Amino acid sequence: MPILDFRWLFLALAVCLFPFSALYIGVHVLKPYVLFGFIYVVMALWCLSGKVFFYLKTPFVTAVLFFLLYIFLSFFWSENQHATLMALIKITFVLVLCFVWAVDIKENNKQFVSSVILTLSALVVTVFSLWKCYLFGFDKISLMFLNGAVHSGEQEFTEFIKSIFVSNPIAQYHHGIAIYVIFCFGLVLTLLNKKATVAEKGLITLMSLASVVIIFMTLSKTAIIAYFILMMALLFNHRWIFGINILLCFVILISNPFYVRNAVFERFSIIFTVYDHMSHIQVPPKQEDVEVPPKQEVVEVPPKQEVVEVPPKQLNTSDAGVSERVKLWSAAINLFQERPWLGHGYRALGDRYNAISEDDAKYPHNIVLQILSELGMVGFFISLVVFYYLMRSFWSFREKAFFGKLGFVLMSLSSIMISLQLEEFYIWFGFFMIALHDFTADQIVLKGGHRE
Repeated sequence: MPILDFRWLFLALAVCLFPFSALYIGVHVLKPYVLFGFIYVVMALWCLSGKVFFYLKTPFVTAVLFFLLYIFLSFFWSENQHATLMALIKITFVLVLCFVWAVDIKENNKQFVSSVILTLSALVVTVFSLWKCYLFGFDKISLMFLNGAVHSGEQEFTEFIKSIFVSNPIAQYHHGIAIYVIFCFGLVLTLLNKKATVAEKGLITLMSLASVVIIFMTLSKTAIIAYFILMMALLFNHRWIFGINILLCFVILISNPFYVRNAVFERFSIIFTVYDHMSHIQVPPKQEDVEVPPKQEVVEVPPKQEVVEVPPKQLNTSDAGVSERVKLWSAAINLFQERPWLGHGYRALGDRYNAISEDDAKYPHNIVLQILSELGMVGFFISLVVFYYLMRSFWSFREKAFFGKLGFVLMSLSSIMISLQLEEFYIWFGFFMIALHDFTADQIVLKGGHRE
């Protein structure tokens, strides 16, 4: 049994190496975090014996299994079966790892150990990014800030992002790293939901500093929104550090060179921008339908060209993230209309999204549109069932940690609606932790006056 305790070392290696997407064992064959994560799962299953099967009775876990089954079935009608198969392997591994990790925590009370692992992972990627900033040159970074070139699509900022984050070994865009660190912070708050000890306060303080540093480094608006939502958890669960984080938020808001004060408004304005864009896009087909009797009237309508020119004027922004999302969301709606019931297959539309995106996007950066376009109305209904059981698992179980859990769920929803996708392990891990915690509490049975 002591040998099996080394499983936490393998888990730590897996989580710490997760942000480094370009690290491989061999020639692009196997990622180290997958290998270490697999070893942890095997050792944890051996240690837990048959206890894992008890947690499969959780309504949320059962709903997730049905959702995963439907994803597997989508392979048979997928228009890109190779992409669907690769994505199936990934999401299956992520779900198994997160589920086993959550069960291991509940059975062995490893909340603090898991919090240390998450904090260490966030600090490793943050310090490594700072080191790459040093190599890039702080003089270049200062000049970029002074020139106000801090939005996606601008040449100086693009060069900075590619040098720090897109290059090896991280090999992913800046908002992915920023959101990862913020979500590690949210997971730590979810795990340490009781009265914090001195060591736990130290972890929360470190995560607060790492979150602000990564926000200033990446200028990710999605991460800023997620960080602000976490203030709810700090207000109700850890008031002693709430004031510090409010001060950090204030520093973010008043930092004029960073141009992040309008982050929330600009990101959520995407919804209205897409609505206007789609309303204009739909005008020509309607005119074509009415076009048959009065052909001359269609030719004479000058507003037709003006309607097509409106979206570029509305999208006249220095942030390319807005215009890119408009294109991707519009394409996702059109793809959903092609096959509304079953969809095109899980992760089968990467090439079609990539064809219209300047940032090599493989998904629409909106979880609702991704599910609708890839899995259709059937998959969307099953996903609603999953979300319903997640909300029900803790909504009626009021305790001090309720607002912390609610903050994590709201942070997850805000992020997956404008950026993330289904395969992010830190989202699923948080959901499993919330569902399993309340499931075990509700399963206490009274027999002969004693609790079992």
